[in-house]
Amino acid sequence: GCSAISSLTFPSREAVDLIWRLEAPERVLRALENHPHSISLQISGCDALKRLSGNTTRAVQILRRGGGKAMMAAMENHANNGFVLLKASQAIIVLCSHPEGLFTLFRLGAASFIAGVIDQPVNQRGLLQNYCQLMCLFARKDSLRLSLLNLDVERKMVKIAESNDGITGIYAARVVEYLNATE
Repeated sequence: GCSAISSLTFPSREAVDLIWRLEAPERVLRALENHPHSISLQISGCDALKRLSGNTTRAVQILRRGGGKAMMAAMENHANNGFVLLKASQAIIVLCSHPEGLFTLFRLGAASFIAGVIDQPVNQRGLLQNYCQLMCLFARKDSLRLSLLNLDVERKMVKIAESNDGITGIYAARVVEYLNATE
């Protein structure tokens, strides 16, 4: 189911519209909730929700239907599985494209989770970049910066910025800039 929905959303906007009319987001969310320990389902489901969240309006609808909670549950239940973490973090980035999503995911513990795992070895290409991108999104908001400082995010981002070239290092350096703007 979730894999099929994910692959169907790729070809066209019309396919996504049809899938929405068939209540695919609800079906994916139910599957994620009913099978929290199925790694393959969590990977497919997170990917499907990311693809179904193709615009801000749909991202907010998925968020309001429990998409944020589903992504956080996937990350927490599979904290040692790089593939689940990658797909869930990609979906969270899309859900954070709207301020409601950003603040909801922050309240659900996305920043705390990332701060807790960001200095662990990453076994999945792109995951550290996703984590830094999310921290950058959170750090842009004045109202969230103090919480990030309390999570020791600045020290961790400095370390990442110093040891990573490319976009990951840029995101990490940007987080540090935003956090220093608070002081």
